[in-house]
Amino acid sequence: MKLFNCFAQAGYHTSVITTFSIDFGAYESIVLPRLRDAGCNNNILIADARMLAHAMEECFGRPRFAGRRYSVVGASASGVFHPKLILQLGKNSGRLLVASANMTAAGLAGNLEVVGEVTTDEDDTQSLPLFHAAIEYLTGFLPATSVARRQIDWALKRTHWLSGTAQRNPVVELVEGGRLGFLTRNDEQGLGELFIELVGRRKVKRLIAISPYWDPDLKALRALPDGLAAQKTSVVIQRQSALFPAAALRPREGIRVFDVNEVEGTK
Repeated sequence: MKLFNCFAQAGYHTSVITTFSIDFGAYESIVLPRLRDAGCNNNILIADARMLAHAMEECFGRPRFAGRRYSVVGASASGVFHPKLILQLGKNSGRLLVASANMTAAGLAGNLEVVGEVTTDEDDTQSLPLFHAAIEYLTGFLPATSVARRQIDWALKRTHWLSGTAQRNPVVELVEGGRLGFLTRNDEQGLGELFIELVGRRKVKRLIAISPYWDPDLKALRALPDGLAAQKTSVVIQRQSALFPAAALRPREGIRVFDVNEVEGTK
């Protein structure tokens, strides 16, 4: 999927997008025109509050259309506000994208990014709990009296297929036997622990980890295969970036490292 192309799909009246880094020029010239041309005119952008403040300080990077064609909100978190979600709602359907891309030129059209997509409509309501959870999660960053919160209320009144209440960390059991979960960190558990619980007792033959950033001792990477009892663990990196601490790997640890260009279909 080319992320910037997905915004041109018609059928949605609302978009809510989260990002850590924000490039207003990229959002307003790449994302916003595609959304509006496709009939999506109720648009909200949520960015890390500190990164938003930094972007607003740049004379040539300030927004031109914020407050007129879309709302922008700064979100605060205990560490950094780092989710990359794209929620699109329409009269008859919805789409939820969980991505690695920031709303920057590199994230939208330059970097190699990972995107997961979940869709739903009036006739296929299996994934509705994920949408409820996403909306509850996103609105938690919007002040109750803000314009953006009123935009959410406006959208929900025009999204009648989205009914019911949210579940905390909902899990959907798929007909074909898999599971989908919308996991958010809470006071008791981190995402890694929640992911291990989501997989449960299922036998994991191979775990594949794709990330540009790693803790120096690879503690998080080791925790997942240990918690999942994974038979094999593969790590996909960009070797030229030299950010992966290969020296931290122990001999015969069972973790294989691949360059992204070695993986079929990514060149």
